[in-house]
Parts: sequence; structure tokens; C-alpha cells
Amino acid sequence: MAWVAWRAPQERAGLWLNAGLLVLFGALIGARAAFVWSHPAYFVDHWLDIPQVWLGGLSWPGGLLGFWVSLGLISYFSRTSLGDLADKLLPLLPPLLVGAWLGSWLSGVAYGQVASDAWWALPAPDEWGTWSARIPLQVSGALVSVAIFLLIEWLSPQLKVAGQAASLAYLAICLMTLVLVSLRSDPVPVWHGWRWDILAAMLFSGCLLLVNLLAFWPRRKMG
Repeated sequence: MAWVAWRAPQERAGLWLNAGLLVLFGALIGARAAFVWSHPAYFVDHWLDIPQVWLGGLSWPGGLLGFWVSLGLISYFSRTSLGDLADKLLPLLPPLLVGAWLGSWLSGVAYGQVASDAWWALPAPDEWGTWSARIPLQVSGALVSVAIFLLIEWLSPQLKVAGQAASLAYLAICLMTLVLVSLRSDPVPVWHGWRWDILAAMLFSGCLLLVNLLAFWPRRKMG
């Protein structure tokens, strides 16, 4: 949030800070709603647990969708360019992603297959709290997320159109997520034999390919 405020014009710093808080709240609501929707058998009998997010239970597709929906609503009601808003709030993503991946590592979620003989394997718990040397999916996700953000920051002087930086960053994040969730070994809800996190990553990646085509489509100069 400090980075968002630092990069914002002084007269609009308040708008960007409020927008940042709202999109984070939207991401939290979306992540919890998607988790509840994917585990109906439990929450039908424990509906009072639904708002208790501190008990655990968040879903990344819902969080990302909630983030984007919040961006769209803020853009509409504040009459602010959606692309500009997405670019300005891009610094929120690295700590959010790193926190999500490392939190998953410590809580036994999104772990990889056991790789006891591999020198690069890292200890990670499963949902039962049993620690084993595994493919380091969570740590890889955290490191690659930071690398993506640094790359976008390096490229940003060449990205002249509002929304290009954000659309490129989101696409890279979704493609990274698609690769990593394909290697997950923890149980995840399925739909017609497909893990629904893989389906979500494929859907988001496809949509963002179209968004990038629009963002980077050559524009004729008016003159």
C-alpha cells in the first residue's frame, strides 16, 4: 500500500489507497466465497463458519476473480480508467501472492509430489501435518511471482498504454499458476474428472490472452 501511495499523484493518493483496500477486501470475499461453494457438504451444516476466514479456507480462483470484479466496480463508480487503475494497484500483487504461496507451504496446501532423493526437494507438510521432502511448488510460486513483478517493473518504461503492464503481469501469473497447479498432489475438488483449479487457470489464461491482444494491438495515431 505504501508503494501504491508513493507512485500515485499526490492529489489522487487517497483514491489509490482506498481502491487498494477495497480490492484486497474484494479478493478476500471472493476467495472465501469460492471455497465455500466448492465445499458445500461441510458448510451446509456449519454455515456459521462461513464468515470466519481466520479458520482457514480460501480459494485462489475466487480471490483473483474478486480482485478483478472489485477493480471493475471501482473504475466504474470513480470514473477512472480501468487500465490505469490496474497498473497503479499492481504493487499489491507481489506480497499477496508471496503470502499466499508461503502460507500454503506452512499449512499443508498446494504441495508437490514426494521427491525424497532429489537434492532440490524441500520439506513440506501435507493436510495431515506429515512433513516430507517434496517438489517445492509453494516456494517456486513465491519466487516466480517476485520475478514476474520485477520483470514488469523493468519493462514498464516501454509499456506506454494504460493497462499493458497489468494485463501482461496477470497473464504471466496465470500461466505460472497453470503450470504449478498441474503438479499439485493435494486433494482438490474435481469437475468431470478435471481438477477445478486447473480449469480455472486455463480459463483465466485464455481470457488474459485476449485482453493482452487488445492491450497491445497497434493503435493508429490521430493527426
